[in-house]
Amino acid sequence: MLKRGELSRRLRGIACLLFITILAGCAVGLKSQSVAPNLREIGGLRVLLMQTQLISGEDTYSMELIVDASTEKLTIIGSSLGIRLFTLSYDGVTVTEGLGRGLPFYISNRLVVDDVMLALASTQALKANLPADCSIFTDSNLEKIHCEGKLTVSVKRYLTPSGNAAVSIQRFHPNYELNIVMSEVQ
Repeated sequence: MLKRGELSRRLRGIACLLFITILAGCAVGLKSQSVAPNLREIGGLRVLLMQTQLISGEDTYSMELIVDASTEKLTIIGSSLGIRLFTLSYDGVTVTEGLGRGLPFYISNRLVVDDVMLALASTQALKANLPADCSIFTDSNLEKIHCEGKLTVSVKRYLTPSGNAAVSIQRFHPNYELNIVMSEVQ
């Protein structure tokens, strides 16, 4: 018979594995083309806490991200149920993995970085850095990015009742929605 603490650790491990598996399903079919801006366009030095909710089909999962952003480097630490899942660093060219259990090879580290950068970028930054075959249409707080004539991603920005910045990213290839509520860490 398992002790209470050991059972709790095993349940957390199973929950993390399930979350990673769902993320893996979302990553299938990802095109390698990035629509995120460059690091210089996401703002100055800041540390953010992002509460994320991933919706894929009928499944919903939550994760916390700590994001350290500067004009030279972006570091993202992802955790769920108190367990560090991954650490990603991006220098404007290369995404590298650091401490954490790691994401399976079939989950795109670049997609995680792109989604965080989309959440941090202004509409002007997105317009200035789109690939040649992409265009952006804006309507109030909604940005729709089309690549090769197809809707690729939409980004909706708003404030929560508590005054925190929030972003909803809808990806269509792969198909999922990512809701982020972020606050600056002092």
